[in-house]
Amino acid sequence: MMRTIGWATLCLLTVWLRVSAQEYAGIHPAFVKLPVHFTEAWKQGEKDVPKGGDAFSFLNKYRRGIGDISVGFTSETVSFAWYLLPEWLAYYHGYEARRLYKSDEEIKDAKQISVPETPQIIDTISFVGVITLMPSFDLYGNVTRTANPKDLSDVRVVLKVGDRIIQPVKQPGNLLQHQGREVYNIYVPRVQVNTSTTSGYYSGLSSWSSFWGAGSSSNFATFSSTTTETSYYIERVEKGYTWYNGVFRVEFKIIDANGKPLITEDDKEMALIVIYGKNERHAKFKLQDLINPLNSKAVKDADAEIKSLVRLHKAVQLVIGGDFRRALTLLNEIENELGKFYHTKTLFSLVKYVALIRSDEEKAYAYAADLLNSEFRNDAEFLNTIASIPLAEAFSARNPNYDIIVRIARRACDLSYYQEPHILSTLAWALFKSGSVKEAIEHQEKAISIAKQQGIPHEVVTNLEEQLNRMKAGQILPTTNNP
Repeated sequence: MMRTIGWATLCLLTVWLRVSAQEYAGIHPAFVKLPVHFTEAWKQGEKDVPKGGDAFSFLNKYRRGIGDISVGFTSETVSFAWYLLPEWLAYYHGYEARRLYKSDEEIKDAKQISVPETPQIIDTISFVGVITLMPSFDLYGNVTRTANPKDLSDVRVVLKVGDRIIQPVKQPGNLLQHQGREVYNIYVPRVQVNTSTTSGYYSGLSSWSSFWGAGSSSNFATFSSTTTETSYYIERVEKGYTWYNGVFRVEFKIIDANGKPLITEDDKEMALIVIYGKNERHAKFKLQDLINPLNSKAVKDADAEIKSLVRLHKAVQLVIGGDFRRALTLLNEIENELGKFYHTKTLFSLVKYVALIRSDEEKAYAYAADLLNSEFRNDAEFLNTIASIPLAEAFSARNPNYDIIVRIARRACDLSYYQEPHILSTLAWALFKSGSVKEAIEHQEKAISIAKQQGIPHEVVTNLEEQLNRMKAGQILPTTNNP
C-alpha cells in the first residue's frame, strides 16, 4: 500500500493551502490508472511474442510525425514523437519475459517494477521525440537545400491542451547527438545530337557523232549530304550529403501544486508542439484513445471504478478549497462504488478522513476507529497514515483524540513488529503529545537505532534525532515523518 498511500498523502498535504473554493473539473480518465491496466499490458506483451514483430508494436500506435523532407514533389515524414503510456513498461517487460524465457524469480522482479500497485492518479506524462534533419531534393534527386545543424540548437517543446499551454519540467535544449555522411546516386536523363556530313565528286567521258563527224569530251562535278542522329541516355552521378539527428525526452506535470488537474475530463485532445529552427510541428493525440489502449475487457469492466476516481479527485479539490460540506456530499455519493475495491477504498478513506478532521473532528475519530476495525486492521502503512494525519500541523487538528490515535499507531507497530522507524516514530509522537513522555522517548530512540542499522539515509536519521531532542526538551512540534 505504500505507493497508493504515498500519492494520497502528497495530495492531502496541500490541504492547508488556501485557494478559492470552486467546482473543479476532474482529471481526465486517461490519466486514472488501476493495477488492472498494468496486469493486462503485461499479459498482452506475452501474447504478442508468437505473432512476431517486436515489443515496440504497441508503442508505435502512439507515434506521431513531427517533421518531413521534400522528395521531388512529395514529402516524407522522417521524425517522430512517442507518447510513453504508463502501460508501456509493463507491456515491454511481459514481452521480454516470454521472448527470453525468463525464470519465475526474474519475472517476479520485473513485475515489481512494471506492474506496481500504482497510484491511481497519474500526475506526470512523458514523451520521447526524434528529430532527423535531412536535405531537400528536386525532382531528379539533386540536393536543393542542405540540412542545418543549428536547427537542433535550443529545441523547445510544449504541450497544448485546448487553448492552454503546459510547459515541461525541463526544456530539451541543444540536441545535436549524431550526424553522418551519405553517398547516393542520382540518374540524370541526357540528350545527345550527332551530325554527320558526306561529300565527294564524280567525273565522266562522253562520246558523240554527227553529220560533221564524231568526237568525245569529259566532265567533272562535286556533291555533299548531311545526316542528324538524336540519342537519349541516363547519366549516373554520385552525390553526397550530411544528415543530423537528435533525441529528446520531456515530462509534463499535469496536476499543479494545489492538486488541480491541468488536463480535465472536458478535454478531447492534446498536442505536443516541437519547435526547432524555423519549424513548428504538432503531434496530436486523442485523449479517448489513451483510456484503454489495449482495448482490454478487464479495463472496460473497471470503467465505473475509473469514473468514481475522477469524482474522488474532484472531492480532493473541494477539500483543498475548504468546501468540506460539498466534499463530503460527493464522497457519500461514490462510497459504494469505491468501497468495492481495496486499493481504491484506501484513497477514498483518507480523503474522507481529512475532510472530517477539518469539519467535524468527533466524527473523524469515530471514523478512524471504524477503519481500525475494518479490513484495514492488518495494513500497517495505512494505519500509520491514519495516525500521522492528526499529528501533523498541516491538517490543523484542534482536539486530537489521542486515545484512538495511540491505539491505531500501536496496531501499526504490532503489524510491523516494531521494526519500521517511521511507524515507530509516529507512535512516539502520539505518546508524547498524549503525555506519555517516557514511553515516547523509548520508542523514538528505538526508531533511531533501527534506522541506523537499516542504512536509512542520513538526513532521515538526523530528522529522527532532532525529534528526540525536542521530546527530551519538552517541545511539542509537528511531526514530519508522514509516509
